[in-house]
Amino acid sequence: MRDLRSFWLLANLALAAVILLGLRGWTETVAAGLFALTASIFTAALFLAPGWVLLGGVGAIVRRRRPEPGRRVRITLYVLLAAYLTGTILFFMADNLLYAMYGFHFNGFVVNLLTTRGGIDSLGLTPTTLRSAGLAVVGVTSVVAAAALAAFRAPRRLPGPSALAITTLLAGCGLAEKFSYGVEELNGGSEIRAVAAQLPLYQPLTFRRLAGRLGIEPAAPRDRKVALRLTRIHYPRAPLVIDTGVAPLNVVWITSESMRWDLLSPEVMPATWQLAGDSHRFERHFSGGNRTRMGMFSMFYGLEGPYWFPFLAEGVGPVFIDFLQRRGYDLEMFTSAAFSYPEFDQTIFRNVPAERLHEVQPGSPVSRDAKGTKALLESIDAVPGGTPFMRFIFFESTHAPYDFPEDTALLPSYVHDVDYTDVDALDPELFRNRYKNAAHYVDRQIGRIVDHLKARGLFDSTIIVVTGDHGEAFMEHGRWGHGSDFTDQQIRTPLVIHLPGTGSGVHTAMSSHVDIVPTLLSRMGVTNPVSDYSTGGDLLSGYQRDHIMVSDWSSIAYVDDGVKVRIPLKTAGLLSYAVTTAADGSIADADAAIADRSDALMTALKNLQTFSGDGVSL
Repeated sequence: MRDLRSFWLLANLALAAVILLGLRGWTETVAAGLFALTASIFTAALFLAPGWVLLGGVGAIVRRRRPEPGRRVRITLYVLLAAYLTGTILFFMADNLLYAMYGFHFNGFVVNLLTTRGGIDSLGLTPTTLRSAGLAVVGVTSVVAAAALAAFRAPRRLPGPSALAITTLLAGCGLAEKFSYGVEELNGGSEIRAVAAQLPLYQPLTFRRLAGRLGIEPAAPRDRKVALRLTRIHYPRAPLVIDTGVAPLNVVWITSESMRWDLLSPEVMPATWQLAGDSHRFERHFSGGNRTRMGMFSMFYGLEGPYWFPFLAEGVGPVFIDFLQRRGYDLEMFTSAAFSYPEFDQTIFRNVPAERLHEVQPGSPVSRDAKGTKALLESIDAVPGGTPFMRFIFFESTHAPYDFPEDTALLPSYVHDVDYTDVDALDPELFRNRYKNAAHYVDRQIGRIVDHLKARGLFDSTIIVVTGDHGEAFMEHGRWGHGSDFTDQQIRTPLVIHLPGTGSGVHTAMSSHVDIVPTLLSRMGVTNPVSDYSTGGDLLSGYQRDHIMVSDWSSIAYVDDGVKVRIPLKTAGLLSYAVTTAADGSIADADAAIADRSDALMTALKNLQTFSGDGVSL
């Protein structure tokens, strides 16, 4: 069994090298480097533990009959170990890439993405990316197979490490990395913790209780979490009261994937910019999340993103859709993605008949967006006279890798071939140009819709909403895409609301997706106070907010004019609370900033409980 143990020890070290090379920041200090080395070896051992258990079990059985396993047993063991090692290496390579781009590991969000219809399609994988991934699979498989074959053919009488030596090595690495992490956490350091956060499923060890018993004063903890419980849903808090004397306005709601605020300009989006001149343009507008589900949820429900999970579980639809149906609106919804991912067919549009939910498939994002626009315009023409209508369309061209016809390109210099397996090779500026070209194309579709409404004489009787579900980052703060943090690039979106009878204007105050529905319903005949159905406010009534709340899968952020405070939810693992300036810059004393806003922060968190009977603790 020595040759098998030797092979698996070398496999452990090879996997440790893969893990180590995927870490960032570990070369900055000696302590971080030693931690990274020992943690990589121990993490590899944990993930390869099934192989150690297999070898130990087979060895115990074999020793009862003969000194060494037979040829067939050895072949079987090598095949099983090689296959498991290949899968584990590929997992870590993928996880390294995922963390480098988005700042999170394989988690519940990724599982949801992989197991929900439409999730994989939403990734926007390019042929080059798929080809590179395929080559990586073939390469890793070939190298592992060659190593296993070489080990199998090597003379078995060569000296190899004993089980005790291997156990001592791996256990020593584990103790060393746990001890170094605990000491740094006790002293309030951050270098080792930053490296540890990059390790999937890392379990920290702290000495705070022991230090307290020994009379040692530890540094202030950096792992505050919000225990936010939202299970007993009470929404709305009172039935809607509708003034039926208010003439119904049509609604056309336009959302574009990953559209951040600075795309709205006369150059990039001229049609939308022209619409904004006849409408209300909100310059400092924020999504309710840095991902599609929280962004869309906040804009249609008028509630913050953490409510997504209980609303999905309990099957609660938004009062906005209920209102439209009560008033007899003709509803048609179009998307170039899928209503099943995220699960909007079970939340936002759960009460809309399935035949009214149109997924424009198949085809490229460009063709789907064009077909969806055409179908939307035809559906408006088919509405019976005198019947109010609501149309929703979700454009996909601005989703990575950002699709557009080459003959519509606004900027001639852009990334032509996107390989997500080598993101370090992407030029952020050229990639952003590709993104702008995609937005320029989407703007053409928005222009088609607005022009059609004007041609049909419907413009002055139709509410038009144009916004994005969230933003998109291009390494401005070290991340690509969205879903990784709460920088402006990921959470600020454009917002244009054409609301007949209210004039037009440019609004510079802070606004949020949760304010859209209250702004509309307050002018569509709903007489309830906004607090009956939303945590937002009416943006055209003098309402001024002093902060917003933004969320992702596992954390929530408080944003005001001075700071952004990100606090993990109770299941967020190693993620520590983080404080930056409102403009995403570093802040000198994060603890002081938290202390200055402790009352406001707790009030904001408690306000999130408005539609739940549960509590909150920090």
